[in-house]
Amino acid sequence: MEITRAVIEFGTQAVRHYRDKPAIENETRIPEKCLSLFVASHFISQRHWDAKLEVSYPEMLKQLGITGPEVAPVFGGQRADIAVFQDAKPVAIVELKIIDEGRKFDGVTEDWGKIQRLRQLVSSRSHVSLDGYVGALVCDTTKLAEQTIAGLELALGGVTVERGERIAARDVGWGWLFVGAKLI
Repeated sequence: MEITRAVIEFGTQAVRHYRDKPAIENETRIPEKCLSLFVASHFISQRHWDAKLEVSYPEMLKQLGITGPEVAPVFGGQRADIAVFQDAKPVAIVELKIIDEGRKFDGVTEDWGKIQRLRQLVSSRSHVSLDGYVGALVCDTTKLAEQTIAGLELALGGVTVERGERIAARDVGWGWLFVGAKLI
């Protein structure tokens, strides 16, 4: 499974699809849930991956056979935007965000931290691998977008963020691109 490239491809398609809807003022106003729905549905229809939306971390742990009193307090109501399953077991988590001048990458780094904690528990209690991915719609001028992506790479511990095609926004003077990374 090449999830990072699929996140970028389908994320880009989602933005192109939704940005022309009358209710969408500009690309930064696309609800993250719409991005998740579009990406997950394309994982299923285009790649034939078993993908589900808003899967709770405790539910995924239970599916992996990991239970115990430490699960609920640590993960409570936390959910993955998208979970990818293989043989009815979660194998990957994808978190999607929108980054613009009003919403920097704090949400992405928070999700990265949640994924890391989940992966640590899974690796300490089983022999299963659970991969984590982030995807983000980065909206800004070209120079600022590159600075944002460089900052994101540092915040994610030096992970290389792959970039999609840069596309001019409907509003003059800025653009957007979808990015993705596999967390290590």
